[in-house]
Amino acid sequence: MTGPGGHRPLAGPVRALRAGVLGTTSLGLALGGHLAAGGARPALTLLLVCAGLLGLTAVTATARRVRLPLLVPLLGVQQALLHLVFDAGSGAAACGAVDQHAGHAAGAALSCAPGTVAMTMPGWPMTLAHVLATLATAWLLLRGEDALWALADRAVRAAAAAPTRRRPRAVVRRVAPLPALVAVSALSPAAPRGPPVPVAP
Repeated sequence: MTGPGGHRPLAGPVRALRAGVLGTTSLGLALGGHLAAGGARPALTLLLVCAGLLGLTAVTATARRVRLPLLVPLLGVQQALLHLVFDAGSGAAACGAVDQHAGHAAGAALSCAPGTVAMTMPGWPMTLAHVLATLATAWLLLRGEDALWALADRAVRAAAAAPTRRRPRAVVRRVAPLPALVAVSALSPAAPRGPPVPVAP
């Protein structure tokens, strides 16, 4: 986008790159924190759906420069929602894998009751993991945004300070005609100089 301040990374491939980094970093660090705190790995299909939703959110967020007051609440909400989705997906996968004819205890069937997975509250290791993931994502993205915008500003200043290159034009000098320095004499060059010779009658 071109504005009063010059070119800014708000459109085109640069904005797509910013949105991709925002969505990928959010999903990757959320999944890493979830697994590090003992959570189950969600299915690949669920991860792809989450990636698509995060991508749409990132495209909206990168319509302007991403700053700390916007980034931290956005990432906090994303981490909380991703935790719930990861838990629900892993719980549904575990319940689908239970063989009801294997004579499991009633507690296993009770843990798969509707609404039980959604009502479970994360413990302090899971909460700490997602908080750290939020802070790490915010730090990485803010550093990247600062570096990208500084690079864009330097490019604008360099383009404004660069002298325009023009091809030198050939200068045609007009030479004025020299005045005649030698007067043409009416006499012959062989005529003698001196007073006129009197002629006898």
